[in-house]
Amino acid sequence: MVSIEFAGPVTAMARVECKIGPRLFTDFLTLVMVAGRWQIVAKVFHYESAKVSSAQLTSATPKSKD
Repeated sequence: MVSIEFAGPVTAMARVECKIGPRLFTDFLTLVMVAGRWQIVAKVFHYESAKVSSAQLTSATPKSKD
């Protein structure tokens, strides 16, 4: 887990990163406490090839034109 942010005692959002095969995943999970247990109620994710380095991603990011 990379981070977790609590919006209150029964609501939170977690950012999780993991590698599955050749892919690096970043998951954003919305959680709520239901009957004393944390439950995932929504998930949004992004993945990229593990062969792409962060330097390559930074150089590929569009630059704003001022």
